[in-house]
Amino acid sequence: EVSADGAKTFRPSQLNVDLNEKSYNILDTSEGAVILHVNHGERKGGDHVGSVYISDKSGSRYSLSLPNNIRSTTGDCEFDKVLNLEGVYIANFKEVASEDSRAAEAAAEAEEVE
Repeated sequence: EVSADGAKTFRPSQLNVDLNEKSYNILDTSEGAVILHVNHGERKGGDHVGSVYISDKSGSRYSLSLPNNIRSTTGDCEFDKVLNLEGVYIANFKEVASEDSRAAEAAAEAEEVE
């Protein structure tokens, strides 16, 4: 739940998807919205990534902003605000190949071998 009036009243927070979350990090609140990193747990291959969500101005409704944001085993997220540039952030993410792109790569490699 979130409060916008000094904890006098609270509203439930809403994300647009059901989550399998392990932990949360609040990355920034200085731009009139909440930027939140959700740790979904370790993925296959030992990848430590999570998703970054941004809230509306009330801080209660969130939408996905950056999937597969890299995080360390200690929970530090590769997401930083650029000082003196309002609304500008730098982040690292891990590109995850889709099944279609993996199949296309395998087919191309098989053709090279022939």
